[in-house]
Amino acid sequence: MTRKSAAAAVHGMSDETWKRHANPWSVWTRFAAIPAFELAVWSRQWLGWWCLAALLAVVVWLWLNVHLFKPVEPTSWAARGIYGEQLHVDGKVPAEHKTTLNWLIASGLAGFALIA
Repeated sequence: MTRKSAAAAVHGMSDETWKRHANPWSVWTRFAAIPAFELAVWSRQWLGWWCLAALLAVVVWLWLNVHLFKPVEPTSWAARGIYGEQLHVDGKVPAEHKTTLNWLIASGLAGFALIA
C-alpha cells in the first residue's frame, strides 16, 4: 500500500466517497477552507494556542466535507478534477502525464511552504 492509498484509506475513500468528493458543492466548500486555514496560521500570535482549535476546525471540516454531499457523475470540471485525483491516488496516471503531475505537485508544495 502506497502512502497515497494509505491516506485515502484513512479518509475512508471508497468509490461512493469519491463520487461525493466530486460534488461541485464539496469542491467549492473545500476551497473556502483555504482562507480559514491561512487565517488560523497567520493569527497564531494573536490567538496563541487557540490557533490550534481553529486549525482543528478546518481539518475536521475537510474530513467531513467528503462525506456530506450527494454523489455525482463527472460532468463538471471540478468533478473531473476529483476523478483525476482518484486516478493519481490509485496509481493509474498515464506515463505521459506523470512529469506534468510531478511539477504540479512540486509547485503546490512550494506554495504550501510559503504559507506555513
